[in-house]
Amino acid sequence: MRKNPIMSFWLSGAHAAAGKVLGPARGVITAAALQRQKAMMRDAEKMAAAFWGSALKPLAPPKRRSRKL
Repeated sequence: MRKNPIMSFWLSGAHAAAGKVLGPARGVITAAALQRQKAMMRDAEKMAAAFWGSALKPLAPPKRRSRKL
C-alpha cells in the first residue's frame, strides 16, 4: 500500500489543530481518566479478595451436642 501525501498532510493539520484546542485540557482529562481507572482497579481487587476470601475460608467444625443425663 502506498503512502498518500494528501491524507498525510490533512492528518498532520488535524492533529496540530486538535493539539491547540485540547492542549491545556489534555493533561487534566488524562489525569482524571487515570485516577478513575485506579479507583476501579482498587474496587475490583477488594471485591475479588472478599469473594475468594470467604469462598476459601475453611468451614467451622460442627458443634457438639451435650448429652442429657
